[in-house]
Parts: sequence; structure tokens; C-alpha cells
Amino acid sequence: MISITTLAQKSLACFSIAVLSVLSGCATKQYEVSTSGGKYPVQLDTPKTEFSTPSQKDIEKIVEANLPKMQKCYEAGLLKNPNLAGKVIVHFVLQATGKISLIQVHETTLKDPMVESCLQFEVTKLHFPAFTKGSLDIYYPFIFRVKI
Repeated sequence: MISITTLAQKSLACFSIAVLSVLSGCATKQYEVSTSGGKYPVQLDTPKTEFSTPSQKDIEKIVEANLPKMQKCYEAGLLKNPNLAGKVIVHFVLQATGKISLIQVHETTLKDPMVESCLQFEVTKLHFPAFTKGSLDIYYPFIFRVKI
């Protein structure tokens, strides 16, 4: 069975909120996260201001609802390399309009440019709700592996 897992499903969707007008108003919380590789702290920056932005859970729901499209990218890579596996952290900036203004692979152990490009393309097609002001700077991790 082929599986794509987001680290968000393991409470590790780590994204920092960069609000254009109130960068100094962020407080940092530390969370302990368990993964198969051991435990390590994850920082999640949250704003102290009162305005509507999509929550981490909102973003996770939207990404997870579209995982089958992203899995197709991985399946295409498996046709070339049946041993293909790894983690890709996609960085994207979500504007207040709900549209993505920047997307890039922040970090990868997958080392397959075709799959990584396809993944970026699928993320750019995601529909996020508009919010009041500012932007979200999101680092979203995906794990690709074949389950036996």
C-alpha cells in the first residue's frame, strides 16, 4: 500500500505567522512532538492580536483533503524509482486573499525534482479562506513512503 503522511497528522504542522503590521506581537510556544525518530521541540509562533486568520487546524484540513492529488505525484515518481521515499518540507506564503504568493521546497530528503515540482504545483491549487490582514508564512512537511 502506498502512503503519504503529513507530519501535521502527527501534530507537527509547524508554521510561523508573519503578520505584516504586527511582527513584534508574536509569542512563541514550545510543543514536544513524538516521531519515529525521537522527541524534539517544535516552535509555533502565534499572534497576540485579535483578527481572523486560518488556524493551524484549518490549514491541515485543507491540505489533508487534497492528499490524494499529492499522492499521485509520488506514485508517478515510484514508476521511475520503486524505492522512492523521503520527506519534503514545502514553504509557502499565504496572502490575506487566500492565495499563495510564493512556494518553494524548503528542505527535501526525497531528491526527486519531478515529484517535488508536482507537489508544489498541487499546493498552489489549494483554496484557503481569505482573512483580515497580513500573511501566513507556512512550512508544511510531507512524508512519502511505501507501506508494506
